[in-house]
Amino acid sequence: MRGDPDDNDPDSSDPGSGGREGPSNRGPPHRPIAPGDSSDSSSSTDDSSSSDGLSSFGSDFLGEEPSSTITADSDQTKARKREKKRRYRAKLNKLRYQQAFLKEDPPFTYKGEVQVGLFKKWCRELRDWVRHARLDRKKSIRIAGKYLSGRAYQFYERDILDLRKRYSLTEFFEALFDYIFPADFRMQQRDKFDACRQDHRSVLDFLRRLQEIADTVGDIGEHEVVLAFWRRCQPYLRAELTKNGYDATMISLVTLESECVRYEKAK
Repeated sequence: MRGDPDDNDPDSSDPGSGGREGPSNRGPPHRPIAPGDSSDSSSSTDDSSSSDGLSSFGSDFLGEEPSSTITADSDQTKARKREKKRRYRAKLNKLRYQQAFLKEDPPFTYKGEVQVGLFKKWCRELRDWVRHARLDRKKSIRIAGKYLSGRAYQFYERDILDLRKRYSLTEFFEALFDYIFPADFRMQQRDKFDACRQDHRSVLDFLRRLQEIADTVGDIGEHEVVLAFWRRCQPYLRAELTKNGYDATMISLVTLESECVRYEKAK
């Protein structure tokens, strides 16, 4: 899922069988589903409660209500208490908003199906949902467990509830992907990418197919997508590109798409 914002700060503004135990060692450091997010460690343990129910929301968020000012307080003390009250009310309003929003249009429940499209759809829905609900990292991971079942929930139970691993939302998606999908999945997708040809596809369909497969491999960049399109597109497209002075090593993906769509329409 390209272009996702940093999931650590929601206020600042996506084959076979797996089930391997323990952390995955395979593949390059690039991940297939979500962009990297290095601000949270993925291996340290979380000492806080990981209850996945909504009922615990707010107990660690609000804390004890600040005391009111009294006549005997100094001006400085009164100012400090008023500021604490203001912050408390802001937190309370945020919590009310979150709890009201979380009841609206939640993501579907992902059961651990080995289907990339379904997995990515769940990741996008959950990410958008927690962002609009203004949930922080801890609450985002906690709430994710409510929308997992089957083998996907087994991963959540192991890593979050039992081992109490500390993930950012992006890292959580990546670890879940590694648990669900087979060890050689990226290799299989790389083979599909290398074999993908335009044939009877339109320019946009071929380009989108290359990008979709590249997303599931994880270490295929824009330049490699351009080269794959250039080498395996219809010959007349390469001829037109060359005639107009373009080179496979220099043309951008945006220019490649716009030019080839134009050639296709003019054919």
